[in-house]
Amino acid sequence: MIVLTRNANSPAALELAVQGAEIIKVTFDDGDPEDVATLKHALVGIDVVVNAIASSPVAASGMKVLVKAAVEAGVRVYFPSEFGA
Repeated sequence: MIVLTRNANSPAALELAVQGAEIIKVTFDDGDPEDVATLKHALVGIDVVVNAIASSPVAASGMKVLVKAAVEAGVRVYFPSEFGA
């Protein structure tokens, strides 16, 4: 399992890491080419993405970046966030 998070040191991320998840820190910032590249690279070979980004004005652009990266990486199934905009 790969977990994309803004805070790789959060208790939730650390607990998932203990359980074997690969934690990847991203900002979901479409204005940051390095972050966009990291996100795309992380999704290569992934079949399913479950979006759990909460709704906020900042999150709206992050969701767009995630969807774009998922499409470009060849993700087969994308579950949008019920909590998103």
